[in-house]
Amino acid sequence: MWRCDQCGADVADGDLFCGVCGKKQPPAAGDGSAGAARTAVTGAAVCPQCGAAVTPSMRFCDQCGAALQSSGNEPSSDGQAPVPVAVDHAQGVEGDQGDSNDVNGGVQSGGVVPGVMPPAMPNLTESGSAPSSYPPLEGFAVDDAAVGAPGSVPVEAPGGGRKRWPIVVVAVVSIIAVALIAAGVWWFVIRPAGNASGTSHPQPVSAQSAGAAKPHAGKNRTSAPKVASCSTPPSAQLASTAHEGDTLVAVLDLDTNCDNSNARFNRADVRVSIRDQDGVAAAAVFDFSKHPIDFKDGTASLHLAYGLSQYWSPYDRIDPSGSDVVFQAGEAGNGGDVQAPGGAIGGSNVRDSDIERNAQIALQSQISHDSSAASDLYDKYTTQLSSKKYGLQAEGKTWHYRDIESQYLQMRLKHPNALLIWAATYSNYTEDGNPADYYVVLSGESLDSVDAANGWCSSNGYSSKDCIAVQLR
Repeated sequence: MWRCDQCGADVADGDLFCGVCGKKQPPAAGDGSAGAARTAVTGAAVCPQCGAAVTPSMRFCDQCGAALQSSGNEPSSDGQAPVPVAVDHAQGVEGDQGDSNDVNGGVQSGGVVPGVMPPAMPNLTESGSAPSSYPPLEGFAVDDAAVGAPGSVPVEAPGGGRKRWPIVVVAVVSIIAVALIAAGVWWFVIRPAGNASGTSHPQPVSAQSAGAAKPHAGKNRTSAPKVASCSTPPSAQLASTAHEGDTLVAVLDLDTNCDNSNARFNRADVRVSIRDQDGVAAAAVFDFSKHPIDFKDGTASLHLAYGLSQYWSPYDRIDPSGSDVVFQAGEAGNGGDVQAPGGAIGGSNVRDSDIERNAQIALQSQISHDSSAASDLYDKYTTQLSSKKYGLQAEGKTWHYRDIESQYLQMRLKHPNALLIWAATYSNYTEDGNPADYYVVLSGESLDSVDAANGWCSSNGYSSKDCIAVQLR
């Protein structure tokens, strides 16, 4: 037997807790026979917590530490020991306070009077701690609701400590937060696009970016894949030429030079020229960023429109088999785009100097081309529709090569047999010392007399100023 190091009460060998204050006792030293010191009390009351035998003087079970309560400190009137009752921790322990002097004397002498309840726990100080004269009992927590209640000692079961409800609340809140985060990750990241019924749900946008599937109720439907853009000019072959009014329409067959055979050519400021054996037949600058060319399996067809200042050969003289088409990127256009017929793309003019040079070359080429047909009119009559020279001031403007060539092309469209000649080549124009340094447009019609020629002029709506009879020599 030894004394409890907290209250000084006697503790028998083998007891795990003090029977007076309930403090857990250190392991017994010795040869292991401490357990034999326990003495069974025949007919005594038992602990309602663990069933161990207890005595009337015990306030706590010496085996499990459960708090006990008796109806008094003396045997009952029938001579039986009072039956200890396990105490509800929330209610505390009530008992006979006894004589305070006896209690104090017992404590001062190093012991506690058996069967007498220790003094009630005092009220806490403003700092929240108990006065130093009443050190808190080790292993017990003070219930704020019961502090200061006469004869009450709030206790916990063995192994207990401070209240755990704040920890429990924090743990529950943490679990809820983690669950919400996990649900958000599943909903916005992991969740599949469709449910079991096949209905798709909207997904967060990303550098969707483009090409991503767009959700639609009741079915999954994807948008068209994004077309690859390419700025490398294609290769081209002239397929045919035609005219809409005085506009030349060229049909081109294209082959892409891009890595992707289904690429889109969408570059601005691209000069497209048609060249034949006589020089540049047509040239203009096109903006394919506004009118992109979409290739399919590496090929595409393109319709380009050239205005009067953009082509210099009659449409039916441009031979597709003997012509080359050249795409040149990086040249800015001159002026606005020409109005194009349906299905064609119009472009702007090339530089004025290029237009003038191309027109001059085209005039010389056309004269050479028409010389044979002009020879067939010797000793015949035909009609003259125009005569112009470079720098001439007439009809409210100064005539340049581009103007002379444009007028010839318009006459050619109206009269398919029209010819272009250089007047100085024919004696009928050089008579009387006339230098005859001008371009002449003839109708090309073969007529038998002057009257027949004048009649042709009248029937085609020309006055005598604009149409006269001539005989080439």
